Amino acid sequence: MSFSIISNGTKLPEATVTQGPPLPDVIFLLNFTTRQRQYLLHSPRSICFLYTPGNEHFGIGPVEAMACGLPVIACTSGGPTESLIDYNTTVEGERGTAWLRDPDPGTWAKAMTEVLQLSAEERQQLGGRAKRRAREKFSLQEMTTGFETAIEDAFNMGPVLDISGGGVLGVFVALFAIVSWVEYNGLNSASGPIAILSILGLAFVYYR
Repeated sequence: MSFSIISNGTKLPEATVTQGPPLPDVIFLLNFTTRQRQYLLHSPRSICFLYTPGNEHFGIGPVEAMACGLPVIACTSGGPTESLIDYNTTVEGERGTAWLRDPDPGTWAKAMTEVLQLSAEERQQLGGRAKRRAREKFSLQEMTTGFETAIEDAFNMGPVLDISGGGVLGVFVALFAIVSWVEYNGLNSASGPIAILSILGLAFVYYR
C-alpha cells in the first residue's frame, strides 16, 4: 500500500490514464485549506467521512459532512452522539446517516465495509436524509431560534437566588463546601488562612 503526505497549501495530486504517476492508495492532508476541504466534502469520489476524535465537545466536521450528504463514522462519545443518528437506529420512521462506533480498529473497519457495501440507491437516500437533518437541526436559522428559545426559558425561570438577600440555604451550602475542603486538605499555613478569608468574605456578602 502506497501513501503520500501533503502539507498545507499543496495542490492535490492528479493522475490521468496517459500521463503522470499513479495516485497513492492513501493521501494524508496536514492542515488542509478551506478549498481542499470543500473539494473533498463535495467530490463524488469521497465515500465516507471518518471522525476519529473522542469526547469532542461538539464537532463541526460531522455536521459539515451531513450537509454534503456524506456518511459519517464517529466515536460513541462527545458531540457526535447528539448531532448524529446511527444508521441502525430508526427515528420517526427513518434510518440514521452515521455509524457511531467504539474507538476500535476492527470495529471501524467493519463499519467502513458496511459503508462500501451500500448500493447507489441506499447512498442517495442516506445523503438526502443527512442533508435534511443538517438543515433542520444546524442551519443558521435553526441555531438562532434555539439560542433565542434557551434565553427566553432562562429569563422566565426568574432571578437567580441572591444570598445577600436572605438565601440562608445558599450560605449553609457555601459553608459546607468550605468545611469539606478544609477537612480534605487539612489546616496548614496555606489552607487555614484561605478558609478563614472565605468565611469572612461569605459573612460580608450576607450581612452587608
